[in-house]
Amino acid sequence: MKTIFISICLIFIITIALVKSNPTESDLQNFIKEEIIEESRKTNRIMGWVGKIIADPASWFVTLNVERENYFIFSIYTIPGMDCDRKLFGIATIIFPINSCNPAYSN
Repeated sequence: MKTIFISICLIFIITIALVKSNPTESDLQNFIKEEIIEESRKTNRIMGWVGKIIADPASWFVTLNVERENYFIFSIYTIPGMDCDRKLFGIATIIFPINSCNPAYSN
């Protein structure tokens, strides 16, 4: 009986922690900003410098069109694209890509 009570308490505490740390729009914007900087750095040194300059406004612009599905302990973000949508999974203020490009339609 004691172990059941402790288990229920632990589950409750973990759930509350996950709800409180569900990623926000700011967390998503930081994730996108870091991705822009990382991708531009891969190209060459000058593009890395340019990437740092444009990362803030670009990440803000991207988050304007993001669709968020909030499940309280985690969120799924959809970033619409021209020919494909990108999905991201966020939990405990950490965001992971689910797919790099999911075709929005098929020909």
